[in-house]
Amino acid sequence: MKNTFYGIAVDIGTTTVAMSLMQWEKNSGNASADGELTENADGRETGKKKNVGGHEAGEREEACEIFSVTFTNPQRKAALGSDVLSRAKNAASDERVAERMRQLIRNQIAGYAKSFLERAGIKEDCPIIISGNTTMLHIFSGLPTGGLLRAPFIPGDISLRHETIDFDESMLYEESVWKTGEPHDSGNAQCEGGVRSGGRLRATVFPCISAFVGGDIVAGIYALDLTEKKEPTMFIDLGTNGEMALAVNGRLYVTSVAAGPAFEGGNISIGMAAVEGAISHVKIKSGFCRTDWLKSEDSHLQGRKNITAGETEGGIRAGGSKGKAKTDQSAKGARYRPTNEVSCRPRGTIFTSQRWHPTGQDKSDTACGNRGEKTDIIGRTEKRSMDYPRGICGSGLFDAVAEMYLDGIIDCHGTLSDRYIDEGFPIYIRDAGHRLLLKQDDIRAFQTAKAAVCAGAMTLLRAAGADTKDVDEVLLAGSFGEYLDLHSAATVGLLPGHLMEKARAVGNTSLAGAEKLLTHPEDEQQIVEIVNRCAQVSLADDLYFKEAYIRNMDIW
Repeated sequence: MKNTFYGIAVDIGTTTVAMSLMQWEKNSGNASADGELTENADGRETGKKKNVGGHEAGEREEACEIFSVTFTNPQRKAALGSDVLSRAKNAASDERVAERMRQLIRNQIAGYAKSFLERAGIKEDCPIIISGNTTMLHIFSGLPTGGLLRAPFIPGDISLRHETIDFDESMLYEESVWKTGEPHDSGNAQCEGGVRSGGRLRATVFPCISAFVGGDIVAGIYALDLTEKKEPTMFIDLGTNGEMALAVNGRLYVTSVAAGPAFEGGNISIGMAAVEGAISHVKIKSGFCRTDWLKSEDSHLQGRKNITAGETEGGIRAGGSKGKAKTDQSAKGARYRPTNEVSCRPRGTIFTSQRWHPTGQDKSDTACGNRGEKTDIIGRTEKRSMDYPRGICGSGLFDAVAEMYLDGIIDCHGTLSDRYIDEGFPIYIRDAGHRLLLKQDDIRAFQTAKAAVCAGAMTLLRAAGADTKDVDEVLLAGSFGEYLDLHSAATVGLLPGHLMEKARAVGNTSLAGAEKLLTHPEDEQQIVEIVNRCAQVSLADDLYFKEAYIRNMDIW
């Protein structure tokens, strides 16, 4: 017999926030986190299973995601800064602003946590694990951000910590992508301390490494078991900070680059997070532009799916076939990455398409995006498409720049052709009042971001005494990692050729690390040891980095 437990994982990003309600089981007769024996719950075999193999019998063996949600960071929606630097400056400039930013993110997380518990019918306490970059975690905890802005860049408390937070009601923004499970009876489910549906939120916050290498990269290293890799492995989080880690010869080297928010839709004239209404894929051929965009499913209709663990193909967190999750002990560390169904479409998300011709004449079979056409939904059969997209997210931007280069719309320097240099290239046109144009400044912002990541990776390898040919695997994470087309990333020159050939997308590893710690709270000391093992590589005065940055500005 097994007991069932619940908990909530949170990844606080500068642009987007991701949350999930997890369910896991362990054999009856084992003590819970507080040492007390628990009653067996309903324990039905449903949910998105995740392998946590490699642990002894009697420990928690599997976890499934019941609900998950992605939403725009409310601090960004409140115009309190589009990137990490501006967010830290605003928080440091006025205590009232800092308090407002703190309450915005806390209330939003608490509101969704309450919604999770109400939907699942859970009335007991639940643990909550929070990960994110250093600045976001400082703001969340009410720590001063002034030390993050000037040399010697000394952060506040970056240790692993436990916090108790008042639970306030909040107005939830509708701009979110829900991935939900079927309604179920929580039975006598147990939770091990955390957020109560009525009153307070008790959270465990991931530790950070430095002012610029945060808890999100620590969570990723932990989720991917990077410290146990036998061959040199590079891990890159494609976010505003451009944090990355390299495991080589038993050591961990970490750094971060000022990539800016372009990969997450920030500082792009039509940019937005990877939420409902965002263009996620673009194809251009002979002047025709085809776009795919995201739409959240109706909130409670998605049937939950199981994941077959231990597979190594793909790297996208999508649903697989029904049945008991398998455990592959030989694939240690793959527990949060692969599935038996490789898909670029996250479970519960609709993709709808539109084709547009540069002359303004719609060349598709029906006008303006095939409105009303039936389109795919992962986990369901079909659904009417949404009317039109509202902007473009990071994966769509990668596609757009790559396709524009291949179609001759921009040159290798990223310069738009004369036809589009003034107004920009139309990615989508619905009518005269709704045009999504990718402009020259947008392409430049993308170029600076990808050049920073490429130069940072090369400098990190150089600091570790390694070469691109030595690296066995490159793991690309990020809030839009589920949608990233690696062919587009290779086309624009995100990484040197030898590295790009070994790359695969692993999705949101920051959230995956928080989910993993939920089911294995005894791993807290292991996480602290990860932080202690990291050697930070500073790029501020590195001449090699500056030269590599300039060299990699072009599209190639």
